[in-house]
Order: sequence, then C-alpha cells, then structure tokens
Amino acid sequence: RQVRKFFSSSNPLVFGLNMGPRIKEIIERLDSIAADISKFNLSPRVATDMKAKYTNRKTASKVRPEMIGREKDKEHVIKSLFQKHHHGDSISNIVAIVGFGG
Repeated sequence: RQVRKFFSSSNPLVFGLNMGPRIKEIIERLDSIAADISKFNLSPRVATDMKAKYTNRKTASKVRPEMIGREKDKEHVIKSLFQKHHHGDSISNIVAIVGFGG
C-alpha cells in the first residue's frame, strides 16, 4: 500500500519525473516555432481588435433570410490582407477567421 502511495501522481518526485519529458517536448516545439519564425521572416505585430467594433452586433445560431452576404466584411478582410505595411513586401498578413460556416 505504501509503495502504491509512493508511486502515485500526487508524489512530487514522481510528478517531476513525469513532467520532465513533457516540458522538454514543449520546449522543443517552441524552439521549432522560433526557427520557423526566422525561416519565414515573420515579425510580431499588434493586431487591431475587431471585437470592440462589433460589440452591439446581434448574433444567432441561424442566419436570417434577409442576410444575403457580408460584402463589407469580405472587402475589409481582402483589403487588410493585401495592404502594404512599412515592413516591406516580404511580410505576409495572416487573418484568423472564426465562427460557423455556411
């Protein structure tokens, strides 16, 4: 019974032994990401928060029939993707699109 208690995950020594390889794997993944950032010439930029702009917008799980398209949103995304910045032409813009498809 004491042996089982010693090898349980609540033992700090066993916990440390289990977490060591996981932490090493995470560090290796972060190093790989850092190498990709350098390899693809990516640079950090502060993104504008679109959330504050649309706080009063009503949402529903079903799109209403009178809602035909989202041309303004589409144009805004296209404009921001192709907009040139002071960083030069070698920088690619990335936009995360989240939500229901349809």
